[in-house]
Amino acid sequence: MKMKIDNSEYRRKLNGYRCSHRNRWLLLSAKIISLQALSLLEFYIDISDFDQKHEAYGTYQVYFDEIAKIFTCSQGTIRNWHKELVMLKLISPTKKKGVYKLYVPKRYISPGFWRGEASTYAKEEKGQSVEVIFQSMKKEFEPAEKNDQPNDKNSDSPVKDDSSIALGSSKDEYKISQNNGLSEEDKRWLGDNLLE
Repeated sequence: MKMKIDNSEYRRKLNGYRCSHRNRWLLLSAKIISLQALSLLEFYIDISDFDQKHEAYGTYQVYFDEIAKIFTCSQGTIRNWHKELVMLKLISPTKKKGVYKLYVPKRYISPGFWRGEASTYAKEEKGQSVEVIFQSMKKEFEPAEKNDQPNDKNSDSPVKDDSSIALGSSKDEYKISQNNGLSEEDKRWLGDNLLE
């Protein structure tokens, strides 16, 4: 039996490899998206242009009759799933008739030759809520500012002596007597100011 999609517009696109985010299944359990719409989104990702040098980068042509053959259902059913994806803002129409775009195409592309950011999104979404994952599917990743100041957990050199060290004023001469640590002038100042 010959497959119905052998002469399809999409046949040549259905080869090769693509990154796939495992956390997409969390959208189903949270009832954010239907299984059918998620399947259609995965199909759209597979047929989209992933070469950033192309004008059509992140876009794909929709032929509802051809897609209906692949999913073995009616065109009306495919249109309903498609509308769900548009309403969820996971895809959007372009100015060209029948051409749609993914909101964040580089999310689905491997790093390296194609310069995708699938691994960056995977790292940023690890352990995040379903809502955060869903939002990152709809907008480009914005890297958080790095805090280069060390803290107790990531400091390379632990503090050896945590005692306070008083610093002298740069305007006045700072004198420390070898016997008791304070000069006579400092003792007078402390006596006058602390007794108030």
